[in-house]
Amino acid sequence: MTDDNLFLRLQSGDEDSLSIIYERYRNEFIDWAIKRHNCTVEDAKDIFQNIVVIFFMKIKGEKMKTLNSSIKTYLFGIGKNLLKQRKEEHLSLDRCISIELEYVTEKDARKIDTITNGLSKMNPLCREILTDFDGRHCSGI
Repeated sequence: MTDDNLFLRLQSGDEDSLSIIYERYRNEFIDWAIKRHNCTVEDAKDIFQNIVVIFFMKIKGEKMKTLNSSIKTYLFGIGKNLLKQRKEEHLSLDRCISIELEYVTEKDARKIDTITNGLSKMNPLCREILTDFDGRHCSGI
């Protein structure tokens, strides 16, 4: 099935075409994200899930009336932006944690390591909710 056919089917509300897109590009995106953006398999899977949701919501919300490139190009473009955002958030989180580590005991440091490890494995959207409270990053909380 062509990209144009898939796009038209999505516009008409056919969610089965979303499954086709998901299966068609998932593994290729994961491989690309790992090789080009040095992310984990789990992060790449989470990001691809978010990409598909964003793509579908843009079509359903009528923000995307025509397909000006291939679906793959569009998905990978969204993915590139999400990967860049993930890297920036991760760097910001690391900076906040390193500042806080200067003032903690060893027991607290073990707790922080556990929390940091858990946060790094989270879906980027969930991590953002936990690390960006009311629009202010951890230094403002």
